[in-house]
Amino acid sequence: MRAQATFTGHRGPVYTLVAGASPGTFLSGSGDGLVVRWQLDRPDQGEVIVDVGQAVFALHLLPERGLLLIGTEGGRLHVVDLPTRRERQLLEVHRRGLYAFAEL
Repeated sequence: MRAQATFTGHRGPVYTLVAGASPGTFLSGSGDGLVVRWQLDRPDQGEVIVDVGQAVFALHLLPERGLLLIGTEGGRLHVVDLPTRRERQLLEVHRRGLYAFAEL
């Protein structure tokens, strides 16, 4: 196996990746607290969506609503409006990390 591209920009370890809302894109969440949108054909041009101030362990995209759910090391659930990049809601759901989401 040979690397096709290297996506650089985070200052901490990457803990989660999800497919983006647009074809050829994906989102990454990192220990630096950043969520970054990447284009597969532009690995050197990551776009910061939001900085939540804690390590990002989980991401879940709700494209039909234009929302991104972000789970952090401190047990916070951030609900971010993707078009405006503004936080709609912040919930303290656990005392420790929130590691995954399941759509029911």
